Amino acid sequence: MVDDVDQKGSTSIQNGMNAGNQQAIPLTIVSFLFAIPKALLNLPAIAVGIWLFSQFFDFYKDMLLGKTPSPEEVQTIFQPPMSNFLLGFACILPLICIGGISGWLLSLLNKVTARSVVLEKRSVSESIKRGWQITRGNLGHVLLNGIVLVLLSIIFGWIAAIPALIIWVPVARALLHQSWNTSTIITAIVMGFYFLLVAIGIGGILTSFNSVLWTKLYKAMIAKQNIIIADGQAS
Repeated sequence: MVDDVDQKGSTSIQNGMNAGNQQAIPLTIVSFLFAIPKALLNLPAIAVGIWLFSQFFDFYKDMLLGKTPSPEEVQTIFQPPMSNFLLGFACILPLICIGGISGWLLSLLNKVTARSVVLEKRSVSESIKRGWQITRGNLGHVLLNGIVLVLLSIIFGWIAAIPALIIWVPVARALLHQSWNTSTIITAIVMGFYFLLVAIGIGGILTSFNSVLWTKLYKAMIAKQNIIIADGQAS
């Protein structure tokens, strides 16, 4: 749809749906191929998350059932796992950092490759080769674009988190002590609507801006490469 607007000055959801239907299979395959190494790189973090969930599953289940543990019980539950967790986390922190950075770089390559699939109608293998070629030749621009979008997401996230925390405090207190009343119920409903507003409203704006920026960058990198090729042929 961004490409439609860029070329024709207008677009429609129908055009976007048609393009999505035509390229759904190659885009899915590309995303799956990039997801495999990202999952492997993040196995240490996934393993820690599964271990923590298993340690505190009974505790959270009791809270959801309305059973409020005493401070002594909370200390008994949390203290042994947390001491082991901190020791283990210090050991696997380098692996988590490497996995996170590598996964982020793969996601940038995925964005470039996806645009090769849609805009140039290439096959999966050709798109991956093309995406790597474009990314390698314009690494600075790709990294800068990714960093700018991460910073924007962090800024909007913090701005959105301030009202969320203010709303969440009374709801969390009511959930912990099972002391629900009309005020806390209304606050919980307001919190739900607020998260919908953030997810659909602000999230939609950020997603749209993200898509426009990556597509415009991709087209600029292709145009630059075509000029270099044309100059080489002319000389």
